[in-house]
Amino acid sequence: RVMTHNVITCRPEDSLTRVLGLMTRYRVRHLPVLEAGRLVGLISIGDAVKHRLDELELEAAVLRDAYIAGH
Repeated sequence: RVMTHNVITCRPEDSLTRVLGLMTRYRVRHLPVLEAGRLVGLISIGDAVKHRLDELELEAAVLRDAYIAGH
């Protein structure tokens, strides 16, 4: 089988949590991004995980700075 019949897709406005959830649930590493039924992109699990790690690093930096400023 070269390609699945029921392709799992996402939309540009979908949250990162939803995208990662779809990838996990359906065990796929790439999702086509559709807008109005047209392909507008492709997101990989590597892209999604990197973005989430960047978010977590930013959150950690903000919390660290707030802690330092409070002491």
